[in-house]
Amino acid sequence: MNLDPKWYRFRFLNAAVSRPYDISIKNAALQDISQDICHIIASDAGYRREPLAFPADGLLIGVAERYEIVCDFSAYAGQTLYLWNGINEKYMKDVEYFCYSHYVAKLIVSTKTDPTAAKFDGSLTSIVPEKPVERVLTSADIDAAQKLIEDDQPHRTMVFERRRNQWVINGETWDSAKIAAKDVGQNTWELWLFRTGGGWFHPVHVHLVDFYILLRDRDGGVKPYEQLSPKDIIYLGPSQDIYVIVRFGPHKGDYMFHCHNLIHEDDDMMRAFAVINSTDGENPASAQPFLRNNLTNIVYANWKYSDPMLTELVAKPTSQMPTLDAEYLQKMLTTNIYRIFYPVVPDDNELNGNSNPWKSQWCTLSPT
Repeated sequence: MNLDPKWYRFRFLNAAVSRPYDISIKNAALQDISQDICHIIASDAGYRREPLAFPADGLLIGVAERYEIVCDFSAYAGQTLYLWNGINEKYMKDVEYFCYSHYVAKLIVSTKTDPTAAKFDGSLTSIVPEKPVERVLTSADIDAAQKLIEDDQPHRTMVFERRRNQWVINGETWDSAKIAAKDVGQNTWELWLFRTGGGWFHPVHVHLVDFYILLRDRDGGVKPYEQLSPKDIIYLGPSQDIYVIVRFGPHKGDYMFHCHNLIHEDDDMMRAFAVINSTDGENPASAQPFLRNNLTNIVYANWKYSDPMLTELVAKPTSQMPTLDAEYLQKMLTTNIYRIFYPVVPDDNELNGNSNPWKSQWCTLSPT
């Protein structure tokens, strides 16, 4: 990989079948320089609350986990560096370490300098990235969830284990067609406990939602770069309990969660949860109000997404497709075609007196 001596932003995705990676950057003498040049700024589902120095024992990335880091190579002009996969005996003690698996990439830094190149400044406050998870999981929500942890009262417990020569969750596989959680309240938050026995680790992926990891009971607890980082995957190690707080949004229906070790997933280590009316859920008092988007006249309390043949969602002839130019793309963003976020328009003041916690700012597209 050819680089210039300047700041770079990387997004790491572990796309392995089963293997976790313990990532760092080393110089030609194989000395770790990650802490000197890199900061972690984001995880699976978006930005951290604040940048974090690179961990001394490497960045552990389970299957399908994502992390974003920024690194400054300005002091390494003309040098060859290595993106390195190390051995972490605490988290990877049962992972086979094949020959040459430590070499991820060679980083060849040129001598070309650019005084106009962008520089990372973690103290900037003039530009604040959107962090929707913070608006829907408040400090009061987290405090309430911590009290439930102290009292050992999670709303759900999901046990990942090997039983009867099968990889199961709460004793069942996907093949059983049984819903693991039938009464998840729409727009509410819940505290989930993920648990596993000895032996294998499981990268657990929960569809539909993002969450915060609040407690890991072994292996040093919650890693600093996991704390207050929006996640949709957890690294559930052998014999661990992990508590997460998750806000379920406006969409009803059945959604899955599963182990992202593809061998386990292909052997049906997967279950589903059902999102229903908030009043019938496990934590109805935590429900946020339903809001009307006056631009599209949509109320997020319906089943429209459960039928792909409804008028708005049904496939249409390509002859009806407008010219795909910058004007059209901007209109798609402004009118919120994807519906998971409200558009940024003056109607925010008309949402029954409520602010919109899911709002996300879109950049204006350049015509070129």
